[in-house]
Amino acid sequence: MSHHQEDNPYAAAVVNDRGERPTWVRYQVLAWLCVAAAIAYICRQSIGVAESTIRDDLSLSKTQMGLVMSLFFWTYAFSQIPSGAVAHRFGSRLSLLGAASVWSLATGLTAFAFGFPLLLASRVLMGLGQAALFPAAVNTVSRWFPLSGRAGASGALGAAMGVGGALGVGLTGLLLGMVGWRTLFLLYALPGLLWGIGFYLWFREWPWEHSWVNASEDRLIRGDTASPEPLEIEKPELERETGALPTGALPKDAESVPGKHDGKQSEAREPTPWLAMYSSPALWWICGQQFCRAAGEVFFVSWFATYLQETHGVSIMTSGGLTMLPIVARVLGCFIGGFLSDAILNSTGSLRLARQGVAVVSLGACAAMVFLSMMMTDLYVCVGLVTLGSLFASFAGPAAYTVTMDMGGGHTPTLFSTMNMSGNLGAALFPLVTPFLQTWTGGWTAVFFMFGGLYVAASLFWLLLQPSQSIFEQSLIPRPVR
Repeated sequence: MSHHQEDNPYAAAVVNDRGERPTWVRYQVLAWLCVAAAIAYICRQSIGVAESTIRDDLSLSKTQMGLVMSLFFWTYAFSQIPSGAVAHRFGSRLSLLGAASVWSLATGLTAFAFGFPLLLASRVLMGLGQAALFPAAVNTVSRWFPLSGRAGASGALGAAMGVGGALGVGLTGLLLGMVGWRTLFLLYALPGLLWGIGFYLWFREWPWEHSWVNASEDRLIRGDTASPEPLEIEKPELERETGALPTGALPKDAESVPGKHDGKQSEAREPTPWLAMYSSPALWWICGQQFCRAAGEVFFVSWFATYLQETHGVSIMTSGGLTMLPIVARVLGCFIGGFLSDAILNSTGSLRLARQGVAVVSLGACAAMVFLSMMMTDLYVCVGLVTLGSLFASFAGPAAYTVTMDMGGGHTPTLFSTMNMSGNLGAALFPLVTPFLQTWTGGWTAVFFMFGGLYVAASLFWLLLQPSQSIFEQSLIPRPVR
């Protein structure tokens, strides 16, 4: 038995099975995750549409409702790192069941809120539950998709968020007058609960554990295509590392990608090396780009409509319709950016071009569109340029998600949750900065300079990143030896 065979815990699953076409179970896993993302965003966004009805029914002030909606985002942001640690410790299967259960119960609890305290508690609980969703989902993608398919899967996940958000707004507006807000939130609580139970029963943590996955798909997920002969091994050695993949199966600049070489399955069982992770400049650049990207993106859903009303004199209805264009473009951009990144990786074998290249160029293009839009007096040209900028900016989203898988290995949930917390802080901060800047300068020019500058800064953070090495290899403090 070869050394390669001995170190490979998957080998028993692929005995004498080289000739089969790969099954598509990984795409079924992705479909489950996309449905979860859509359900979560329906539950998350619905309160915005129902806000005035709830406020009137409970005799609350706008300030109180603002606090209700704001606390969700602050809870969501600061629960990211603990949620990532939970996903790392207990795995995606249990974490996603827990996440769906908590946010669904929080949605149902909203229906029983007869005063401010319980309504506030329901949104805090919603933030806690949904904080666990995406660290565990990204961890699942990293385990169930090969290196060359992760960006496309991440793009689909990002697009599902946008679809869920749009559905949440549309369905709530349609159903609110028919069933009332209490019944509506009870109805919204059911899909998440059913999803969590169904996913837990069907899903398995690793591809080789799932009876529907054949040997060819197992090999494809691992990228193990270099060996022409079937592997023969008596039993899987589950306690060994999974790091014996042929070099030829990897991108040419990915010799240190932890998801392939550094024992990802054993990493998933070890404590998180917090000091080594947080002292890594790579983590700083990843968090920096996410902070700037999220701060820029939130402009589309916060102040863009107001800008159109004040600068171009359009009605509230017209500004609302025009604001939907960059949001729709963002959904399309997630799909395009994900598959573009994977296509570049498959054709060039370069993680630098596929992840960093896509992000730098797309974010730079977005900044250019934003700066150009400032010079336009025609309403539709301005909106068109901003929409095109939103499309370009969203190309970088799948690259950001995927780089946490490429560089985090078995610690993907923790790395992703840290990045996502940074993004949520940016998204929470800049809607507050915008009105102060606009009032102080007496116009929107400075706001657009800030808006475009955020994307320039995000592009620069990407330029500093070395995506072909793990965050631990780039750490200023060495990782403890296992």
